[in-house]
Amino acid sequence: MADKLTQAAVHIIWFHITPMVSDLLIGLCTIMMVISVALYIIQNLMQIFSNLLSNAIKYTQEGGIIQFIAEESETNSSTYGKYHFIVSDNGMGMSADFKGRYVHEADYQAPPRSNFG
Repeated sequence: MADKLTQAAVHIIWFHITPMVSDLLIGLCTIMMVISVALYIIQNLMQIFSNLLSNAIKYTQEGGIIQFIAEESETNSSTYGKYHFIVSDNGMGMSADFKGRYVHEADYQAPPRSNFG
């Protein structure tokens, strides 16, 4: 009798509980990966905005105007949002020489490697 109960318990655990736990773990890993990617993106956006605003403050004279605008745009997606961010100022700007040497250089650099792909 005990042998049949043991076999039944093993059967239930192996064929019913184990697949559910496996699916649950896969789901949790997927959620953790999505959260990690979202945090990575947020961290990078914060760094970009911080750099842009820091430069605007640094190079705009007292009494100048600095604007940070965030707008949500229309999208056909029910899953994703679309946003426009604008940082503008009336500071001294960049010289033509500086723009020619450095502004487009980043366009040709490979993106930094990450743990996400």
